[in-house]
Amino acid sequence: MTIELVIDQPAWQNPRQRLASWALLLCGWALWLYFAFPFVELCGWWLDVRVCSWWVNLSGGSLSLRILLFLYGKTLAGLLGGWCAWTVYNDRRERRRPAPCPLPVPQEDLRREFGVGGRQLALARNSRHTTVHFDSAGRILKLEVR
Repeated sequence: MTIELVIDQPAWQNPRQRLASWALLLCGWALWLYFAFPFVELCGWWLDVRVCSWWVNLSGGSLSLRILLFLYGKTLAGLLGGWCAWTVYNDRRERRRPAPCPLPVPQEDLRREFGVGGRQLALARNSRHTTVHFDSAGRILKLEVR
């Protein structure tokens, strides 16, 4: 059985998750364009593209563009270094901490506690989505499995 994540299934996302997903997508593309534009501008200027020459003049000349590209490179290197340091730290922290071992609950105890049949319980445990219907006393009336 393959487990599909909510992020891979937009139909499973609520409107707030979709809005956050689109906002992150737009921010990522804006950041990518912000970093890539000076590089494309400088390359176009070196290749003698007229529009790029106009952009270079608007940006303050090739020297300011080179300084900007150097600053972008340093920023990206710093971000990459920070990300690598965080990944190494997180990896070492996870290795030191033992994985939690859940205590298994026998199926017979679960069936007795919740008052459901063995087949119904097995379907509910193996499904991705289970809806539980209760009565006013808190007893399980029905399990819906999708």
